[in-house]
Amino acid sequence: MSMSDIFLPEKLERELQNNGLDVENFYARVLMYRAGQYPTNNLVSASPMEGIPNFGDIKPAAETLGIETIKGAKVALAIINGGMATRFGGEVKGIVEVLPDYSFIRVMVEKVKLLSRKYKAPVPIIFMNSVQTDQATKQHLEQNDYFGYGQEQFRFFSQSNAPRLSRSGSYYHGADGYFAQASSGHGDFFTAIRTSGTLDWLKSQGIENILISNVDNLGAEIHPKSLGYFKSLKSDMLCEVVEKQPEEIGGVPVLVEGRPRIAEWFTLPYNMQFENLKHINTNNIWVDLRRLHRPLPLHWYAVEKTVTGDLIIQFERLIAQYSWYCDCTILQVPQSHFIPAKTKQQIVENSGSYKNIIAELESL
Repeated sequence: MSMSDIFLPEKLERELQNNGLDVENFYARVLMYRAGQYPTNNLVSASPMEGIPNFGDIKPAAETLGIETIKGAKVALAIINGGMATRFGGEVKGIVEVLPDYSFIRVMVEKVKLLSRKYKAPVPIIFMNSVQTDQATKQHLEQNDYFGYGQEQFRFFSQSNAPRLSRSGSYYHGADGYFAQASSGHGDFFTAIRTSGTLDWLKSQGIENILISNVDNLGAEIHPKSLGYFKSLKSDMLCEVVEKQPEEIGGVPVLVEGRPRIAEWFTLPYNMQFENLKHINTNNIWVDLRRLHRPLPLHWYAVEKTVTGDLIIQFERLIAQYSWYCDCTILQVPQSHFIPAKTKQQIVENSGSYKNIIAELESL
């Protein structure tokens, strides 16, 4: 490889820039990786976090504050709906049905619609899509008349894409012989919400707080107790965690210099055994919008993936790393707040939980 092959074709470079990628920063990451200066992890000096506050111990006054905030039309839901649409056989996950006539997206919209009706206040829903999910997501909502919630309550923006690398550092090409791409991780949220104008739009609507959640977690909920507890502490961010189940991997609550943070499993220090940690991040994240007006220096991780049998590298930022740059609160919530489905098999395994959620929605 030579220095000249670092540059992408001009047309592709323009497309990536128009989609929000900082191309110069990307080239710098590629060069660092090729020089062996870009590790696939970024080890942190951390210790396990004990004594995590529990959802069940939240005082009634905090819940009342949460209710008042919802009634004041100051809350929105942000759905992380990006990615490559590959884990479900090429289908866009959000439009996959978990039960007949109920897609992931429909269930989330129905939950928000019910909340809005209960407290007689609008609750906007914003989607962070990717190039791979944007069109199908919008069509799904349009074809179903936004599930009766009103088109004016929805807003969309997209995360960026970047070319993938082979382990040698050369650009990885797909079956069509062209540069294979990947979305740049859900950490793109904090950049894209600003540059797309969505943050300004939310502020113009009087929104103060958003709950961010993955589209595949139907346990996520704008609950007055979590919201009120978050607001009562006047912190920037609240991360909901649950007790970790066997075989689960992800972010975990830790202490760094005595302060609560979320660290990804692959960044933990060598003397900290992931298997021994008790809690895991749900990616249900409460954020104070007033703290998002400045760029955040989130770390870019060189993440290893297997694509058609090949081990490749893609650069990603992770949303929970925001906890490293703000006043973060950790809250343990019931397991029912975390029902992820990363594969179609997990949809089958979660069917009992989905039936309960939908039965409750249909009964109200």
